[in-house]
Amino acid sequence: VTGVQTCALPIYGSSQFKINGRQITSDKYIKKLAEYNILVNCRNFIVYQGDVQNISTRSPEELTTLFEQISGSCELKEEYDRLREIGRASCRERV
Repeated sequence: VTGVQTCALPIYGSSQFKINGRQITSDKYIKKLAEYNILVNCRNFIVYQGDVQNISTRSPEELTTLFEQISGSCELKEEYDRLREIGRASCRERV
C-alpha cells in the first residue's frame, strides 16, 4: 500500500478523507480503497473461520477495546481522559 490513508470523523459531524495528509473528496477516497479491493459499499465480504466466534466470546471491555482500535478513537484516549478529569474537577469545585 502506498501512501497513508485516513478517514476522520470529527466531533462536529463531518467526515474528512486524507491521503498523505492531503484532504480529498469521499468519492476519491472510496475509489482509492477500491484499487486495493476494499469495496466499502459491498454488503458481502469474507469473514475468516473463527473470527465471529472469537469476537462473540469477548468480554464487554475487550469488545470496547476492539471497536476503539477499529474506529481509531483509541488515539484520542489520553485527551479524552484529560478533559474528563478537568470536567470532574470543575464539578467538584461547584459542590
